[in-house]
Amino acid sequence: GSLSGIAGNRELAGGVRWLAGRIDSFGIRMAALDSNLRGHVWPAATVFLGLWVCGHGGRLAGARVMDAHFDEARFPLAAVDFLERSGTREPVFCPDRWGGYLIYRLYPQTRVAVDDRHDFYGTEFLKRYLKIVHGEPGWESEFEGMRVGWVMVPAQSTLTSLLEETHRWDVAYRDDTAVVFRPGRGSPP
Repeated sequence: GSLSGIAGNRELAGGVRWLAGRIDSFGIRMAALDSNLRGHVWPAATVFLGLWVCGHGGRLAGARVMDAHFDEARFPLAAVDFLERSGTREPVFCPDRWGGYLIYRLYPQTRVAVDDRHDFYGTEFLKRYLKIVHGEPGWESEFEGMRVGWVMVPAQSTLTSLLEETHRWDVAYRDDTAVVFRPGRGSPP
């Protein structure tokens, strides 16, 4: 009886030593993993949190923590509000410098004819665009080729004057920053 008890204690002691070695080994591996991740966890968590806030309209736990503000003198805030209320789904022609703002506000319901991603459109498209906005000879045929349903241009621009003179476009909205045109009664169907 007593010899089997001693043998059992030795087996138990061997098992305890094996288990203690495994626990120590696991602890060492976890410490190394923690040490390796320490420099990566916070940046990854920050990126995840930023994406979460962006994906939820700038809100975190119901509180607005991120918001974009645009200068009314540089961007057509009220004119875009007007377009948004109109519910249009037709493409909008606007200056390239406003295109990104319209995309920010109206996408995916409404698309723009051009924005400031010039490399995306190519040289020939940009030549046609510049002919239109500068009112160069042939601008009307180039403009008709754009197939847009609305036009939003700076209030004091050449294109604003030209569109008002054609009588093919009606002023739908006007403020100090922008004029919004829609096809007029003289427009082809």
